[in-house]
Amino acid sequence: MSKKSLIDAIEVKTPCAENWNEMRGNEKIRFCAHCNFEVNNISALTRKQAMRLVRASSGRICVRYVKNPVTRKPVFADKFYQITSRAGLAAGVLGASLSLSTLTYGQGEDGDKIPSFATTETSAEKPSNDQKTEGKTAAVSGTITDPNGAVVPNVPVTLTSLTDNQSRTVTSNDEGVYIFEYVAPGYYKLRAEGVAGFDSKEIASVTVSEGSNVSDISLDVNMETSVVGGMMIADYENALARAVSGDDIEEVKNLIGKGENVNGKDDNYGGITPIFIAVENGSEDTAQTLLSFGAKVNARDANRQTPLMRLDEDASAELVRTLIKYGAKINLTDAQGNTALILAAHSAKAEVLQTLLDHGAQVNRQNKQGQTALMNAAEADHLESVRALIMAGADVNLKNKEGQTAWDLTTSDEIETLLESHGAIVETQ
Repeated sequence: MSKKSLIDAIEVKTPCAENWNEMRGNEKIRFCAHCNFEVNNISALTRKQAMRLVRASSGRICVRYVKNPVTRKPVFADKFYQITSRAGLAAGVLGASLSLSTLTYGQGEDGDKIPSFATTETSAEKPSNDQKTEGKTAAVSGTITDPNGAVVPNVPVTLTSLTDNQSRTVTSNDEGVYIFEYVAPGYYKLRAEGVAGFDSKEIASVTVSEGSNVSDISLDVNMETSVVGGMMIADYENALARAVSGDDIEEVKNLIGKGENVNGKDDNYGGITPIFIAVENGSEDTAQTLLSFGAKVNARDANRQTPLMRLDEDASAELVRTLIKYGAKINLTDAQGNTALILAAHSAKAEVLQTLLDHGAQVNRQNKQGQTALMNAAEADHLESVRALIMAGADVNLKNKEGQTAWDLTTSDEIETLLESHGAIVETQ
């Protein structure tokens, strides 16, 4: 989901290098003896919980968070599944390692889902056919993981002979697994190169004997931004937006009565108008108030999203019906080709999806990456949403640009079984 809101604009005003692991407390909040202040781990919260915590503090709060190394924005406990395996994660704010139980790179707990594979070497590094027939039957393989055991894909791994200094390089696959075949028995060193968010790791001495040799590698988090301290956020530009954000209906009515522009755009946050904020907050009453005073229900932000595309876990079916009553267009698309249904499938309740479907949402619409609402619901492991979409005619075998179906994306055994019972084709290698 592409949103830009207060919580995405974190700015650490007073940096500090205190270590999270040395503080007393739990995964959500710890006490810093150095500054005599509590530090909140906002990445252990949902996005909404973090937003409410920050707003309640008026921005005067110490935080720890995990950030996406590509977008540089905070990542929250309810959104880890949306991070692509190619991006990886970088630890933000402070701490020597990540310890969030939800941190993952897209692999489920079911080991049976990991397909067979062969990692790829460049032609210049592959053993020759002569070498392959000289009786060199050893293989070296392993899994690249982070400190929590989550797999890390796309890591270059180099195997170097300590005898003649010859090297070969492969890259870990989507399951974090690498393999060197046709390796001469002997003594080697292994090096996994650091990727976004991680330091390089070298194993100085690896003894390779005939047969299979397993050497797993755990990468340490690269603390490229080890900062903690008082945080401040850029607030909404106008008073009406702030009142809507606080769900203060009386102040909303008061400000509109005094001439505040109900359709005023906030350039700090992608050109959104107050109705976007009301929908994101899941506030049907505030949305109804704004719409009754002329809020444009199909307004577009900088990413060409409409208010209907901001439905998430707080949204209700009644909110959807209110927006539709005022003319919300169900199947408009944003700059990435997402419809409201595709976006809502990430986190909105099944009843919200059902309401969109009942009003004509196109169930098999694909965005520019080939994602459908069913794929997003399956990836988020939302069983009831998957069920509702299937009952509405979702094609269980559509593939995205990566060649993945909804079955490939889920980690839920129940969803896999449901998809299979409705004709999902399970490709095995």
